[in-house]
Amino acid sequence: MHEGDKSMTHEQREARQRPLAIRWYNNSIGQITIDGELWAAVEWSEKHQRWCIEDAGGKCLTHREGVHGREASKEAALALAEAMIRDGRMPDPETARQNLEERLKERREKRARQSAQIRRKQEREELARRYSKAAEEEWRAQCEEEQQPPLYEALSEAFDFTDEALWRSNSLSCKTSSSGRAKFSSC
Repeated sequence: MHEGDKSMTHEQREARQRPLAIRWYNNSIGQITIDGELWAAVEWSEKHQRWCIEDAGGKCLTHREGVHGREASKEAALALAEAMIRDGRMPDPETARQNLEERLKERREKRARQSAQIRRKQEREELARRYSKAAEEEWRAQCEEEQQPPLYEALSEAFDFTDEALWRSNSLSCKTSSSGRAKFSSC
């Protein structure tokens, strides 16, 4: 019995003893399930020229923390994976997913502490600040413009639009032709 087996409940030990099902993809990835739930996978590694055994959170060979064993033959890898599930060395799917989330969180935190990431974050924050300031200035200008009286009211205070002399001095004054149609000419 493996050390991990001591902390398991009776139900967890029973779950590990249920029948296993193996589904192959391209004859290079075998997913091992119990009651339809992924528990482990065996995957051929071209780089290492051997079969790797992964937990439910391993997903691929790049997650070294998720690789729990290596074997030279497919049959040996399957036998080892089954033994690890049965004796508790292989974490249950929930634990494997939690472990994966913890690893991903640690990687995100580590990346966030890198100087390039800090600089990009500061640049994004500065850009957002500038955009916010420009948007606020544009909004204020629109509000001020809306509070101003319409242009025709300001012009009517400055000019008497009923004065015919005003219209005659216009370089595009309107003249009526003999046909009664308006005609524009420049002075």
